[in-house]
Formats: sequence, structure tokens, C-alpha cells
Amino acid sequence: MNRLSYGDNLDILRKDVPDDGGELVYLAPPFKHNKDRSILERKRAEEALFVEKERAEVTLNSIGDAVLSTDISGNVTYLNVVAESMSGSTRVEASGRPLAEVFNIVDGTTRQSPKAR
Repeated sequence: MNRLSYGDNLDILRKDVPDDGGELVYLAPPFKHNKDRSILERKRAEEALFVEKERAEVTLNSIGDAVLSTDISGNVTYLNVVAESMSGSTRVEASGRPLAEVFNIVDGTTRQSPKAR
């Protein structure tokens, strides 16, 4: 178990030091509660966001359909591997380009582009 021996914010540190047998013995100078707590909380939030983003990407890449997303202006922000295959563009190549340049959308019945109508 970890032993925390110095500092006026040991409860905060106890949550952040893994219980792997290591020892934290001295903290100099004691950290400022609000400032350092917000840094620790931000770091935790960034790590959680990274994990969720990775999970979403794995899920989207395992879907057998093409999945893509655009920003509000209609520029591509994401392609899964199926969409990359169908469009002939990699995610990096497509990123930031208008959807119409990356993906040719056709009507399932008429096989015509919506632009052709």
C-alpha cells in the first residue's frame, strides 16, 4: 500500500497514486488545492475522453456499412474503413474536404445522383 507522508492535500493524492506497492514520501512544496485539483481532474477527463473516442472508433470500424460524418459545413470529419474502401479516399485524405468530392451519393432506386435531378 502507498504511504503518503507530507502535504496538506493527501486525500486528493491518495485517489491519484495507484496502489502498486510504490511509496510517495515527500511532496515539496505542498500543492495549491484548487489549481492542482483542477489539473488532476482535467487529466482524468482527458484520459476518459481518449478511451471513449477509441471505443467509438473500434465500434464504427467494426460496422459492415459505410459510416461517415461531416461538420456543419458539409466537410468530411470521419470515415470508417468501409467508407474509405467505397470512396477510394483514406480518412486523412478525405478530412476537411466537401462530402460531394469524397463520396458520390446515388439514389438506391434510380441510381442517379441527387444533383442529376
